[in-house]
Amino acid sequence: MNLRIPDVLRNNAATVFLLIVLTASISLNLTLGMKYRNLVSPRPTGITTGVELLTIPVLDKTGAKSLVTLHGNSMSTILYVMSPTCIWCARNLNNIRTLAEHRSTAYRFIGLSTTSDKLTEYLQSTKLPFDVTTIDQSKLPKNIRFDSTPEMILVSSTGRVSKVWTGALEGDRKAQAEAFFHLKLPGLPGSENVTPAKVL
Repeated sequence: MNLRIPDVLRNNAATVFLLIVLTASISLNLTLGMKYRNLVSPRPTGITTGVELLTIPVLDKTGAKSLVTLHGNSMSTILYVMSPTCIWCARNLNNIRTLAEHRSTAYRFIGLSTTSDKLTEYLQSTKLPFDVTTIDQSKLPKNIRFDSTPEMILVSSTGRVSKVWTGALEGDRKAQAEAFFHLKLPGLPGSENVTPAKVL
């Protein structure tokens, strides 16, 4: 080995320099990434308990824009988020119909469709016992979205989300809804727990 002392020092210095540059580059990228994340708009999130939900922009069957007002009412509101093409919405139909028919004196029921596609035909065939309009997605606040179907959202008369049931009412979700509303629900077609509705 005939490396002279200056060569060894020169090689070590080059390695140290490369490590310093690499560390600085990583630190700079992390800092810029965090600054960018703070500058961009918050990502939309699903509806959760405690969220303030005062109004919802909707479109009627003619495409006219309006607002569903959720605060200042004499009773709490059950929002039922659904889609005409959602298989689980179709399976959950008896549950939501039963709830609306047996609890309409205690809660105001409003249907919200995530799309207007095939909605008219769907409503004609299902004959839901409450009004259904289409969510105007373009007018929703940037941090709010309705993208889970079916979903039941309980909103207090002050416009605050009190409870959320995401998914068709089966298993634990069905049991929780039954306990909350004091009502035995029919369950899903094809499941063993399908029973006639009755007050608990």
